[in-house]
Amino acid sequence: MDSSQITITPSRDSPKNILNLLNDECIQAILRKLTNVGDFLSAAETCTQFQENAKQCYPPEFKEFSIDNEYIKWKHPLSIKCAPSFLRIFGHLIQSLELKYNGVDQKEKENYTKVLKMIENHCGRSLIELVVNGIDISSTNFSKFHVLEKLNISCCSMIAMELPLKLKVLKLNYVKCEEKFEWHQNHAIHLEEAEFYNVDYLEDSTFIEFLKFNSQLQRLTINHCDHLTPSVFEEISNLVPDLIELNIGIRPIFGYHYNGLVTQLGELRQLKCLNFIAYNQSITSLINTLAWNNLPIEDLTINDARFELEDLLKLKQLKRLEFSRCTTISSDVFVKIVKNLPVLTKIQIKSNISPHELIKALEYGKHLIELKIFTFDMHIDLHTYESILMLIKGQLELTVYDGTIDVDDDILVKNILSLFNWIHCVI
Repeated sequence: MDSSQITITPSRDSPKNILNLLNDECIQAILRKLTNVGDFLSAAETCTQFQENAKQCYPPEFKEFSIDNEYIKWKHPLSIKCAPSFLRIFGHLIQSLELKYNGVDQKEKENYTKVLKMIENHCGRSLIELVVNGIDISSTNFSKFHVLEKLNISCCSMIAMELPLKLKVLKLNYVKCEEKFEWHQNHAIHLEEAEFYNVDYLEDSTFIEFLKFNSQLQRLTINHCDHLTPSVFEEISNLVPDLIELNIGIRPIFGYHYNGLVTQLGELRQLKCLNFIAYNQSITSLINTLAWNNLPIEDLTINDARFELEDLLKLKQLKRLEFSRCTTISSDVFVKIVKNLPVLTKIQIKSNISPHELIKALEYGKHLIELKIFTFDMHIDLHTYESILMLIKGQLELTVYDGTIDVDDDILVKNILSLFNWIHCVI
């Protein structure tokens, strides 16, 4: 073979190597074309010059990531295989991260635990939001996340918890507190929102200690924490007096009545949003307390509770009212609620309501912007359909579902023709 025809690629150090012929502007133009995380990482690993330029033109969409072993990705996906290299290079630029593992493979789970340690080491000064699901957090020092504002931990066991200084939102879901669980918190931390959902072995003393540390809380959720007793809330207005939102579901113990808790709720003078799970208990005293104390309740969710209509109608300032799907409201009660709560804008309800009663409710609900009805059997003819359209006038979002809704064929035909004409106009 003629040696003059042999092509020799210049070495990496040679000035003739194409990588050395590209200036920073050209490299960054190339990198900006890469929308896939793996491709961007591969390019950054090409050489030091590419890596430095990748940091300079780091895409804004890569500041939020999801690392999990499922197919549904709510944020930009980052594979567990690429995660270590990516975190080493770009960890200081990531602001929001979800690390989730749902599986039984112990070795794979250990890989996720190692990634969590890398997140702690490389993202501590940049991460604002962190979600951890199904990972061993026993060796994680959350206080090393210096700017973290939102922390969501689920499906984990905890021996101790030390909160980051800048934390504003803490959510614990399906978490088990191990024996001798210790709560460590700096007094400089000012949490605004806390959620405890299905936190096993959370004892009264630990929870009260948490509330004492966080008297400035504005939003609190406590639900399905079966080791807590109802009496833990009998000083809630003294411990967290500035609450504006409270979601509470504590199973009553034998012989206990909600009177102490109800009295405390009446002292929460800034409470605007209340979600109360009563486990089929009467909430008459609760509603009366809210009314008598003139609390600014605007948003009320009633779950699995018994109540009297005339008591509920005392809450004239309600803007949003939701009944859980296990609470069925009669159609006449539904109409009276809409008629007698003049500033109501949103309502969710389960009711076997007729089209005629629905129209009557819409006539009363002048301020309604959202109405969701879980119903059973309903027949809507063309005249009823047009009456409903006239009443909502494009200002109300009406959703009727969960049952068998029978509509006339001419309604479907009319809508198909309207859709065809709209498409024709657009084209």
